[in-house]
Amino acid sequence: GVVNTTVAIGCSLTPDYAFLAPLTALMWRDAIGFKPLILLVGSGDEWHEGSANIVREALRRHEIEFRVIGRIEGYQDATVAQNVRHHVASIIDDDGWIMLSDADLWPIRRDFYHRHENFNGRAVCLYSNGDHFFGKKDVLAKFDAGSGFQSIPTCHVTMRAKDWREIYNIIPGDVLGSTKQTLETM
Repeated sequence: GVVNTTVAIGCSLTPDYAFLAPLTALMWRDAIGFKPLILLVGSGDEWHEGSANIVREALRRHEIEFRVIGRIEGYQDATVAQNVRHHVASIIDDDGWIMLSDADLWPIRRDFYHRHENFNGRAVCLYSNGDHFFGKKDVLAKFDAGSGFQSIPTCHVTMRAKDWREIYNIIPGDVLGSTKQTLETM
């Protein structure tokens, strides 16, 4: 059957990233076949001004779903943009897959990004350049040497919404509130 995959991308008003968001979303939708969801950090007024308005209008014209989600006081917009995508499970159906990505990270090979479709596990990590661990033996050796854990970038981590909700203790229907709750417990 058809796999429902949403690509969650957070975006601040920083022009270097905001400008690319519509192009990135089109690549996810048209080249890869996933549904992009762009989470715009900042106020609605700001996203109607200057170059930000061009970004918002491009998303609208190309029928790419986006939401202006506001800010979290005490956190940089870039931090919020990086974290809101982890919390879109608050608005996605249980069995829908959510893949995280960046506004400036373009997908190229369709078949590469569809690996989760017949996967029975809970998470798929397609981008694992974190601490440059190479295989189980290397991970265990670094752990034994005191590294403690491996950090993995969350771009292209894919899980079902129900699993994202379990990991983050997400507030139903509240992307920004869920993000704030997580940031305050870190």
